[in-house]
Amino acid sequence: MVILFLFPVALGIISFPSICYISRLMIRLRYDYSTGEISPDVVEQTEQVMLNIDAALREAGSGMKDVVRVRYVFPDRNDFPKCWPVLRKWFGDVRPAAIMIQAGLLEEIMKVEIEVTAKKSIG
Repeated sequence: MVILFLFPVALGIISFPSICYISRLMIRLRYDYSTGEISPDVVEQTEQVMLNIDAALREAGSGMKDVVRVRYVFPDRNDFPKCWPVLRKWFGDVRPAAIMIQAGLLEEIMKVEIEVTAKKSIG
């Protein structure tokens, strides 16, 4: 199992054989690393989070096709349908177990938080 904890200031990885867990995709994963900025648009934030999740999964030896569980957190539940085309693009035929939660996030500009669990091939 690989556990990736991504926080605003640090990234920690713990390795185990068969699971990749990307948790609490906070401030940093909403940022576009090339510009250091965060979009105020929920759809653009979702796309950026998915780009960053994909990169983290690949670095951990997994991929989007291996995602088995996803948790979406939106301060405004009405934003979820707006983001569905982005999520559909990234997950395609992958059908992970999913839950959407409406809850406040750390800062007003934050419109989405996504947490995934993916399988990882052994050896």
